[in-house]
Amino acid sequence: MAFDVILSGGGKDTAVFHLSESLHSALFDPLASGNQRRLLRRIQDYYLTDCTFTGADIASFADALASARDRADPADQPALDGLLKALASHDWTSVYCTGD
Repeated sequence: MAFDVILSGGGKDTAVFHLSESLHSALFDPLASGNQRRLLRRIQDYYLTDCTFTGADIASFADALASARDRADPADQPALDGLLKALASHDWTSVYCTGD
């Protein structure tokens, strides 16, 4: 099972990232700020999430992910770094998150 994050830039520009359950759990550490918790609540269920971030929420989502990096298991950090790099390197129109 994986938690997928699909980046879409319109047209054929897409990228897919898989987050482990342990990395997903690190996002919900009690140390996350209130604003981040409100945003991340939309992806809290690892298996049943089905949501899309657009506009300014994409940057907020990236910020929330970046703040969780230090709480993530070192083995999960390369996957998170790849997602953060992709989010920063392109003007994405939507970020779709889904559990499977």
